[in-house]
Amino acid sequence: MKTSSKQLFLLIAVMSFRSLLVAAADPDPRQDFCVAVNETDVKIHVNGWICKDPTTVKTDDFYYAGALNVPHEIVSPYGVAFTPVFVPELPGLNTQGLGLTRVDYLPNGLNVPHTHPRATEVITVLEGTLYAGFMTADADPNTLYARDKIFSA
Repeated sequence: MKTSSKQLFLLIAVMSFRSLLVAAADPDPRQDFCVAVNETDVKIHVNGWICKDPTTVKTDDFYYAGALNVPHEIVSPYGVAFTPVFVPELPGLNTQGLGLTRVDYLPNGLNVPHTHPRATEVITVLEGTLYAGFMTADADPNTLYARDKIFSA
């Protein structure tokens, strides 16, 4: 193979791999944030929410004044209580790909298996021990990946 042919082959190979990397990436966001506002007469929606005029955004749009530090009464038959914080409670979360939830468990409480498509779950245990793991959702049979006492305080 001639030197020019080798260079051409190498260039094509490199460009092929580069295009795979680009195709696998998420697109860059078109804006830094879109604070949600509950107005029905505006026509521009992002993630299902109307964007607040950026000139009227305030620090409080990114602040949650609720009590995530207070345990909640557990009335569920599964022995678990959830305190969610999503866009309705914290408008600045819109388009950030974030949500917060305080979860309180009774001893032997259970959070049923669930999924978070295109999302990550971070768990912080403040007291006790929590058995947690990851489960395949698209395989048959499903597989649980977990270790004993992976989260404890």
